[in-house]
Amino acid sequence: MELLLSFFIYYSVCDLVSTTSSKCFNKTGQCDQITVRWLNKPPYIYTDNEGEMVGILPNILEELITSCCGECQEWNYLQAPVRDETVLLSDKMNGSVFNVPVVKSMETKEIGRFPYFPLVESPGLLYIIQSKKDLDVTVSNAILEAVKESWPVMIFAYLAAAVSGIIVWALDSYWNPHQFPSNFFKGSWDGFWWACVSMTTVGYGDRTPKSFSARLFTFVWVLVGLVVIAMFNANMTTTLTSIVMTANARFSGEEIAVTKESPEKRYALTRNVQIKAVKDFEAITTLLKNTGEKTRGALLDAYVAGYHADELDHKKGFRVAEIIEHYEAYGIYWTNHNTNDDKKLRQCIIRYSSLNQIRINEIVQRNSKTLKMPDRSISSERSTSLIDVSYPWYIESVCVASGFILLFLLFGALRSLWKKRKSNKVHTERQMKKEEDLVEVPAESSMEELLVRQCKEMEKLMEWEVDNFIRTWSKKKNEILDFTSNYSKVKDPYAKSCALFQQKKVTEKKPAAQKNWSVLKQRQSVTINSSN
Repeated sequence: MELLLSFFIYYSVCDLVSTTSSKCFNKTGQCDQITVRWLNKPPYIYTDNEGEMVGILPNILEELITSCCGECQEWNYLQAPVRDETVLLSDKMNGSVFNVPVVKSMETKEIGRFPYFPLVESPGLLYIIQSKKDLDVTVSNAILEAVKESWPVMIFAYLAAAVSGIIVWALDSYWNPHQFPSNFFKGSWDGFWWACVSMTTVGYGDRTPKSFSARLFTFVWVLVGLVVIAMFNANMTTTLTSIVMTANARFSGEEIAVTKESPEKRYALTRNVQIKAVKDFEAITTLLKNTGEKTRGALLDAYVAGYHADELDHKKGFRVAEIIEHYEAYGIYWTNHNTNDDKKLRQCIIRYSSLNQIRINEIVQRNSKTLKMPDRSISSERSTSLIDVSYPWYIESVCVASGFILLFLLFGALRSLWKKRKSNKVHTERQMKKEEDLVEVPAESSMEELLVRQCKEMEKLMEWEVDNFIRTWSKKKNEILDFTSNYSKVKDPYAKSCALFQQKKVTEKKPAAQKNWSVLKQRQSVTINSSN
C-alpha cells in the first residue's frame, strides 16, 4: 500500500512540472520544486533554435541543483522571459523561485530579505563605436579645426609681411624703381608680394632688392619669416595631434546607447554621458549604423559583445574604443523560501559556488567568445588615415573637384573652338577684301590706271614691311639699352667695350633703314613717270 501511495505522489508532482524539462521531481524529497524565472541575455541565458535553454547560467544551474538535490531533481523554466531586470527584483511569485540573471557585486549576499548567489563575474564593459562613422566625423573636421585654431598665427604672419613690404619699398624704391615703383600703393603692394614670397622661402626672383640697406633688411626678414612659418606649422601639427591622440577615450559628454534597465545603464548614469536606452542589441547596432543619429557608441558587457562578435566585426565598421574596468556578478536571486530544506539548499549553493570556481570558469569559457580587438588603435588609424579613399567626405570632394575640372575643360574647349572659328572667319573676310581690291578693276580702265593701282598696292606692302621692321628694331633697341644700362657701372673694360659696340650697331641701323626707304620711294616715282 505504501509503495502504491509513493508511486501516486511521484507522478502527481511530475505532472506539475513544465513540459520543457525532461527530468522529474526528486523522489527523495531533498529540495522543493524550483521555478526559474529568466531574462534573455545571451550568452548568460537564452534559448537555442530548438527552444532548449542554453548558456552559461543554465549549465551552472544544472550542475548546482544536481549536486545539491540529487540526480532526479526537477526545475521548471518559465515559458517566456521577462522584459527586464526590474521584474526579476520586484514581482514576487509563489513557491521557490530562482531569478536569473540578477547583476550585483560579488560581495552581495542578500537583496532585501532573500538570498543572492553571485556565480559569474563579468570581465568588464566595452565601449563600442562605429569606427567609420566616428573617423569620418572627426577627420573631416580635424583639418578645419586645426586651421581655425591657427588663425592668430596667420594674421600675425600677414601683418608682418605687410610691414616688411613697406620697409623694403622705402629702402629700395630710389635705387630700383623698375621693381619697386615710387608710387606708394603700387610699390607697397610689390613689396608685400616680395615679403610673402621670401617668408615662405620660395623666392621667385621677380622682385629682388638692389640697394645695400634693402639687402641687409632682406637677411633679417628671411630669418623672421622662417620663424613665423615654423610657428604656423607647429600650431597646425599640435592641433591635429591633439585631435588624433584624444580620440581613444572620448567617453564623457557623448550620447551612449544602452539596453533598458541594464547594468550598463546603471553604470552610464554614474558618468557624464547622455543615455539613449533601447530595447535590445539589434536596436543598438541599428542606431550605430544610422549616420543620421548623433549616438556615438554603446556600452555592452564583454561576454555579451563576444556573443555578438560576428555582428560587431571590425570589417563592418565596429571597434572597441575603450575597456572599462567595471566588474559585477551575474547570479541567482532566490525568493519565497521558508522551509528548513530551503536553508539546507542555500548552504549547499554557497558551498558549491565557493568550491567549484574552476569548474564554473570552464563552463564560462565553453559558452562564451571574445570580441577580436583591431590591430591598431583609433589614434594610430587616424594618424595614418587622415585622408582615406573610403571616407564619404573624401569621395564627395574628389567627385566635386573632378566635376569642376571637366566643366572647365569643356568650357575652355568650346571657347577655343569659338575663337578659332571667329578668327578664321575674320581672316577669310580680310583676305577676300584684299583680293577684291587687287582683282576687281572696272572693264573700261586704261593701262595707266592699272599701273597706278598696282603701284599703290606695292606701296602699301612696302609700308607694312617697313613698319614691321621699325617695330622690331625699336624693341631690340630697348632690350640692348636695358642691357647696357645694367653694365654702365661695371669697371671691366671688356664688358664696357661690348656694351658700346652693341650700342653703335643699333645707332647705325636707323640711317640704313631710312636710306632703304628713300630708295624705294624713288623707284616708285620713276615707275609712275615712265608709265605716263
